[in-house]
Amino acid sequence: MYYDSRMNIEDITSDEINRKILHKLKNNDPSFTSIRVCNPGGRFHELRQERVDVRNNIYCPSGGDDLGWLGHFIGKNTHLTRIELANYTPSGEGAAFSRQDITSFGRGFNSNKSIREIKFWNINLSEGEFFPLLAP
Repeated sequence: MYYDSRMNIEDITSDEINRKILHKLKNNDPSFTSIRVCNPGGRFHELRQERVDVRNNIYCPSGGDDLGWLGHFIGKNTHLTRIELANYTPSGEGAAFSRQDITSFGRGFNSNKSIREIKFWNINLSEGEFFPLLAP
């Protein structure tokens, strides 16, 4: 898929919180320095519904294109310094996104030069599937 920053964010996702986050990334908001990306339906998705104090930096993609757009805007942002990836299942049963979706996210993500910290929550790194997705 071709990602163009001129795309209307309202056409990318119907989720209000995700739209606000994409706007902050797209506009390179200097106050937006941290993001947590989680699978839809997981604990962090629930947390974002319950707690106003954390909801504005928890992004729960609702589909593969949504995840690709997130990677695109992360790649162009210069103020984001921290990203947390939560409850990611790279393939097989329980996977929320296809390998192609994650690869699209990784392409954009890899363009970012400001991220200094990556945290992983509830992700099985032992099978080695995750890190190749972050390769340039």
